[in-house]
Amino acid sequence: MGFEVLTAGDLTMRVGLEIDYRFRWLGLPMRWRTLITEYDRLHHFVDEGMRSPYPLWRHRHEFFDVPGGTEVRDTVQYALPLGVLGRMAHEVSVRHQLTGIFTHRQATLNEYWGGASKIEWPVIRALGPTVSLPGTASPEAHRHASRP
Repeated sequence: MGFEVLTAGDLTMRVGLEIDYRFRWLGLPMRWRTLITEYDRLHHFVDEGMRSPYPLWRHRHEFFDVPGGTEVRDTVQYALPLGVLGRMAHEVSVRHQLTGIFTHRQATLNEYWGGASKIEWPVIRALGPTVSLPGTASPEAHRHASRP
């Protein structure tokens, strides 16, 4: 999707940090702005969509010490616009794209830190206005080479 960070200057992680992105979805240029609403350096952070294609986007990143490394756990809550059309788009496209995005991210973390993780996905379906997308990387994912 070609996410590009547009925010210049100090991007030190902290509550209140706003980050602007540009990306393409189905060939259409789009923008996204997130706000860091929670931050505990060694345990978790939360980014929430201020301007995004989703009326609700809340992504919680959690980090757990486990034997052999760090377990990374993501929980995403999001809502799609357009009611029934949004739910149809979820089934046809959005669910697969989000799974692809997080799978790519996990592969990148593995490459960066030399892990051998897999991503565990629940069944994801649009059952109402909000969908949760939790995922967990296996303990071998990261070898304490760096912490967020």
